[in-house]
Amino acid sequence: MMPADLRKAVSRLLGRDQHPRVRRYIPHEVSVELFFSSLQQAGVRCVVLRWFETLPNIEMGEDIDILVQDDDLTVLGDFLDNTSGSVPCDIYTVGGLPGSQYRSRPYFPARLAQSIIAGRLLLDGRYPVPSTPDHFHSLAYHAVYQKGLQSGLPTIHAELSPMAEPEHDYAEVLARLRDELGLDLTITMESLDKHLADLAYRPSHADLVNLARSNPWIGKHLLANSPGP
Repeated sequence: MMPADLRKAVSRLLGRDQHPRVRRYIPHEVSVELFFSSLQQAGVRCVVLRWFETLPNIEMGEDIDILVQDDDLTVLGDFLDNTSGSVPCDIYTVGGLPGSQYRSRPYFPARLAQSIIAGRLLLDGRYPVPSTPDHFHSLAYHAVYQKGLQSGLPTIHAELSPMAEPEHDYAEVLARLRDELGLDLTITMESLDKHLADLAYRPSHADLVNLARSNPWIGKHLLANSPGP
């Protein structure tokens, strides 16, 4: 691994630590294995949120979604390029620091984000991934509130049409994780929302209003008769 002082100097020279943004890149000259080994050696507290089962292989057109502890964002950024690279990475912080937000807000509620970081495991001794409960809850959150109908998950609202062929099979993965955890719930938008709400993982009212701009299910199911915050 490149010494820390030299790494930071090179990063400043290349502009990698300027104009922070969610989408960054593993540099062309760095393999996925080396990237994560370097993060581990540097003590970066982060988690690959989903679709990590095939690491280090990344399919064409896919990216790596990473949640990182606020204090480690700068160190993580030293290993990434802001403009180009071999693998795109979307970087989100627990607290939603500038340049690491989703729709101008933290990616997850603080309670869920902190659980994901605290409970992280190492896949193949190198890749930080969420525990099975956190994997289920974070994927359910992503599918229900962020992807919405594009997740393909069924809903009780007949006037809403889930995507017939979503980019990923959220229903299948969530069902598998549910069975591993022994949970008694159906894989529908409404059932998953209730489960997340029971754990205090549902977005705040303000965040629901924000997310509803691109997720009509939220407006129909959670905000239509809501009195507000």
